[in-house]
Amino acid sequence: AAVCAVVVTYNPERSVLGAALDALARQVAAIVVVDNGSDRTTTHWLSEYARQGTTHLIPLAENFGLGIAHNRGIEWARSSMDAPVFFSE
Repeated sequence: AAVCAVVVTYNPERSVLGAALDALARQVAAIVVVDNGSDRTTTHWLSEYARQGTTHLIPLAENFGLGIAHNRGIEWARSSMDAPVFFSE
């Protein structure tokens, strides 16, 4: 079965997030980044990153909190990949 990683962000440090996403991309079939209301420059950077590979971006208009953001990512993984869901903090 394919594994999909769900990553929730809010105005992350780009170099750290980029390195983490690059490392994840080598280990999973897909990555869902749920951006929890970051500023426009961060959202633009995430959009550009997502166009490069197996990352899907779900931009949220405001910060709805970790639980709602994770649930949006999990919903996408279930509907788009039919992937099993594992949750780890």
